[in-house]
Amino acid sequence: KINMTHNHLTSLPEEMRNLTNLRELVMVKNKLESLPAALEGLSHLRNLSLSHNNLKQVAANLANLSALEFLHLDNNKLNSVPESIGRLPDLLELWLSHNLIAYLPPQIQGLTNMTDLRADHNRLTSLPEEVGKCVRLTELRLSFNMLTQIPENISFLTTLDLLHLNDNQLRKLPFEMGTLSS
Repeated sequence: KINMTHNHLTSLPEEMRNLTNLRELVMVKNKLESLPAALEGLSHLRNLSLSHNNLKQVAANLANLSALEFLHLDNNKLNSVPESIGRLPDLLELWLSHNLIAYLPPQIQGLTNMTDLRADHNRLTSLPEEVGKCVRLTELRLSFNMLTQIPENISFLTTLDLLHLNDNQLRKLPFEMGTLSS
């Protein structure tokens, strides 16, 4: 585990890619503007926490981190999520809160093991229907967006314990929400 929280780092040395057995990298509260290329070789990385940085984008090569289980990108300046996010089948937590994200890609359906999706405080106007394929979700936070509707197949998320939809622009809820168990 490497923890470099609360520094002024803007990049990582390329030699970081040699830490092939690294399992956890925490770089919260730094000044990173992009996902460091040095991370590409960290094939055993399970936890990547880059919260509270200045990230404007996440490169498509994120999918090279195929062992990721926890990806925390909240409190950055992201305006999109790469389609390659769907190629992280072991991902359990995806935190995207407090960014500038306008939409989630349909490839999110590939995150079939994800239990916690946080995308509150963004600019989402809709949710892709494919979110209904993330059937292991127990927590879905979508508050403080600009959502006007919720897909009908939200009813497929039968393991949801927590669904936050407050402070959106919802005009109606799908009938199917009544079939959720919690």
